[in-house]
Amino acid sequence: DWKNTVFFTVTGRNDWTSTLPLADRSYFYPSFSGSVVFTEFLPKMDWLNFGKIRASYARVGKDTGAYETNTSLWPVGTYIGDKVGVGNTWTRGNPYLKPEITKSTEIGLEMRFFDNRLNLDYAYYTNDSYNQILSPRGPQSTGYIFTSINAGNVYNKGMELSISGPPVKNKNLIWETGINIAGNRGTMDGLPEGMDVMYVTDVQFGNAKAASFSGGDFMAIAGTKWTRTDDGKIILDKNGMPTSDKNTYQIGNRESKFTGGWNNTLTYKSWTLNVLWEFRKGGHVYNGTKYDMTNAGTSKFSGDVRDHLVINGVEKVGDEYVDRSYEWNADQTYVFNGVTMSGANIIKNYYTSYYTLESANYMTDVNALRLRTVSLSYDVPKVLLNKLKVIKRAVFNVSANNVLLFTNYDGDPEVAAAGSGRGGSSSVGFDYHGVPSTSSMALGLNLTF
Repeated sequence: DWKNTVFFTVTGRNDWTSTLPLADRSYFYPSFSGSVVFTEFLPKMDWLNFGKIRASYARVGKDTGAYETNTSLWPVGTYIGDKVGVGNTWTRGNPYLKPEITKSTEIGLEMRFFDNRLNLDYAYYTNDSYNQILSPRGPQSTGYIFTSINAGNVYNKGMELSISGPPVKNKNLIWETGINIAGNRGTMDGLPEGMDVMYVTDVQFGNAKAASFSGGDFMAIAGTKWTRTDDGKIILDKNGMPTSDKNTYQIGNRESKFTGGWNNTLTYKSWTLNVLWEFRKGGHVYNGTKYDMTNAGTSKFSGDVRDHLVINGVEKVGDEYVDRSYEWNADQTYVFNGVTMSGANIIKNYYTSYYTLESANYMTDVNALRLRTVSLSYDVPKVLLNKLKVIKRAVFNVSANNVLLFTNYDGDPEVAAAGSGRGGSSSVGFDYHGVPSTSSMALGLNLTF
């Protein structure tokens, strides 16, 4: 600290852990941070009241859980043929584990203008985690399902911006407003050779899974696709149905391009009104609710499409692809795969067996604007309370939560925003029969005696 203008901090820490092998159980991690109030070096200006730049660097280590380096056995038990014995557990120990390391950096700028009527705070950060300790699923032919390994480099970078201040401020009226915007980009690389995609969770609906792709997005959605020609036309089979190689592809990214909120507080004499809007731009959500209900024939979508079906695409004739168009009506019969079938059954089979092979059919790139809260309060003037003598302060308030939602998603995208849902841990971006946010209203009276 130099004259409350220049600040610098250094820390260092070394950990020893018993959960890692002896050769790698000690790891050191330092941190550095500093800031400069640069307005102290500038002449006084009416329009600029305060300015500070800051920067920081930190390195953090992390060990693993107990006994992850050991391979355990199941307890003695009776197995096939009434034989008593023991066997390996599903998890293989790894005696070569190293500590997981995360390096993070941040630079920021804080400024205040026009007698603190306009405040700005900006930050750019990076977060690089390597030698991550992961437990991906492996082939059961090895005798195990899981093993902890050092693999995967997860790199996050992002920005945060906050702008706030009171545009209007006088004796009777004060308007305070603030907007916050944040965006993050997460990628992964460095997976073991032969592992192009990693599933760190069991979340799966239809053919869609939560996944991380080597050289791709960390918060990806993996799924299948219809096969297409180079110009994007769907390749059909002899029955006119879309074909698929059923391989796994990255079909979406669950991470939003940016999110934010806009908060406003208006104070007029004894009245205070607060309004909070929240917004989201981008980020895919897989609608497992729609998928499940469509397969059961109970969704609104299945009711809209069950009477008529048209499929356009191409069929391979010799070495060329020829345009084809097929049409089915539910109340007619057709020869399908050499068997006479009703149009209703053909349409049903399409939506339960073929439509799901294009996993993106149930996925939406979500935009949303939500009026999160509205509250109004009245602070009873002390002139009126003085007559009662017992009550020092009285505040009446009314508030409402989750008032309005504008979105292109068929439902409430917030049900897919939590870290754990019906699909299991890390189910962000997957909506499966989730309960939408509850709208509520409250009336209150706060008394101070």
